Amino acid sequence: MDPSPKGSRLDADHPKSGVLIPCRSTDKKKAHVDFLDAELRKSEYRDGIGRNIHLINSAFEPHATTIIETVKKKGPSNRALFFLDQYGWSDVSFDVIRSIFRDMKNPEVILTFSVDSLIDYFQEETAKHRSGRAIELNDDFAERIVGLKTEQGARYLIQNFLYRHIQAKTGAPFYTPFFLKSATCRRAYWLLHLSRHERARDEMARLHWEMSNIFVHHGGAGFNALGFDPNVDPDQCGFDFDFGSDAKIDSLNAAVEQLPRLIRDDAPDGVPITIADLFKARCNDTPLTMPLVSEAVVKLRDEFAEVEVLTADGKLRPSAVNLSWEDRVRPRRQRSFFRSLGVGGP
Repeated sequence: MDPSPKGSRLDADHPKSGVLIPCRSTDKKKAHVDFLDAELRKSEYRDGIGRNIHLINSAFEPHATTIIETVKKKGPSNRALFFLDQYGWSDVSFDVIRSIFRDMKNPEVILTFSVDSLIDYFQEETAKHRSGRAIELNDDFAERIVGLKTEQGARYLIQNFLYRHIQAKTGAPFYTPFFLKSATCRRAYWLLHLSRHERARDEMARLHWEMSNIFVHHGGAGFNALGFDPNVDPDQCGFDFDFGSDAKIDSLNAAVEQLPRLIRDDAPDGVPITIADLFKARCNDTPLTMPLVSEAVVKLRDEFAEVEVLTADGKLRPSAVNLSWEDRVRPRRQRSFFRSLGVGGP
């Protein structure tokens, strides 16, 4: 793989729609650019080369500003997808990713991150090197990572430690930090999806479920599933969540278990809260998607009489199965007898 970011993909040409959507791919190695050019010329996208598909023999960062400005000139929505596929973990600086989220309204960034490379070769001095500066490490942060390397379950602990740092430093409010699973390689690669909107985050999470043979999540099934705490028994790091059918059942059960308390917390005094706000407040730390949360809410309403669902204008939805982001939920005013005794949930 190229040690520089392989590409910046603003979107793909959609030949069936007849709409030409600009796509730029940058790569520092000419052999990679030539290979991609040859493959494109054999494909249905060949007529787009030089028109809406542009291959650039260069690293991504020198062209980032131009690409951002090109997208902004296309219209006010600024919808763009940047696929930054790097060999290691420091070829794309967080400063450039911040500029994408600062200067555009609707960008999405997919960033590959070789977390095992960082862990295996990381030393306290790394924070002072170019690689450490690229992801904005400081001495305290570096010391903490080195200290965790000796702990049981070190990889899971360090990965969790890095989640918050990556989100904070890139300026992305929403993310999905799940892993690429390889049948031939044990190296851990994150496929981090960063975005401004909870719905973009939800769509990416749905893809993880649809492609369950490719992705893995080291954590639990419900909300707060990524909260590995180095001060707690490291055996908590032993989860292996593969987005399969059993994981889906576990996720639904976890949501049914956790949601009553979360709804009570978010809807004090019975004031209904939108499902969008309920989901948005905690979607980063869970493999749950909007459909799973919706299914759990329906289950709590129909089987446990725990919640009430209302439309955006306040009308009860006593039987609707397909809920929307704008639908509202609140604790049922008369809780079930068994639930009030703590049976079957919090």
